[in-house]
Amino acid sequence: LEGDVGATIAGSITLDGGRRVTLKGLTVTSTSGHGVLVTDAGSATIQDCQFVNNGLYGVVVLNSSFARLVGNQFIGNGLVDTTASGVLINRNSGAFGEGNIYSNNAFAGVELFANGIYRGHLETVTKGSASLAVAVSADGLSHLDLRGSTVTGNASVSNQSRLRVQRLGPPDTGTLSTLDGTVSVSGLSSARVPPGVACNAGSPSYCQFGQ
Repeated sequence: LEGDVGATIAGSITLDGGRRVTLKGLTVTSTSGHGVLVTDAGSATIQDCQFVNNGLYGVVVLNSSFARLVGNQFIGNGLVDTTASGVLINRNSGAFGEGNIYSNNAFAGVELFANGIYRGHLETVTKGSASLAVAVSADGLSHLDLRGSTVTGNASVSNQSRLRVQRLGPPDTGTLSTLDGTVSVSGLSSARVPPGVACNAGSPSYCQFGQ
C-alpha cells in the first residue's frame, strides 16, 4: 500500500499473519487505537510513513512477527494512554529500524517487552511526554541495540534485558551514538552505553561503557 504525497489514513491498519506487506508514504492517525498492528507471525516493511497523534501506539509488532522500519516519523502517539509509545515490539517479535525519528510519544520512543528485539541504525529517539516517560525501554528478556543513533532522555532496562547504544561501523571511522540521560538497569539486566553516561545498576545488573 503506497500513498501519494499527503495520503492519510484516519484509522488503524491490522496485518494479521500477512507476509511481506509494504506500507510506504502514508500518514496514519487513529484517535482511539494503534496506527499499525503487525501480529500473529506477520511481516511488514514500513517506509517513509508518519504515525502522528494515534490514541495508542504508532506501530505494534506482536506475537512472533517482524517489521522493517525505515525513514518513518513517530510523533505524539499515546494520546489516550500515557503508557503507549511510538513503537512496541512484544511477545517474541523483532524489528530492524533505520533513520526513524521518535519524538513526543507518551511513554517512550521505542518500547520492548516479552522477548522483544530491536536493532536500529541512525535513529533519533527523544523521551516521551508523560511524567514518567523515557526515551527507550526494554523489559522482560528483551534486547535493544541502537547504533550510530541519538538518544535524548532516560532509558529503562529491566527483567533480564539488554541495552546497547554504540558506534555504527569501524572503530576509527564509524558513526558514534550519544545518550543524553540516565540509564536505569535492574533485574539481572545489562547496558553498554557511551562513556560519561549516568548509569544506575543494582547488583547483579551492570553497566559497561564504550563505543
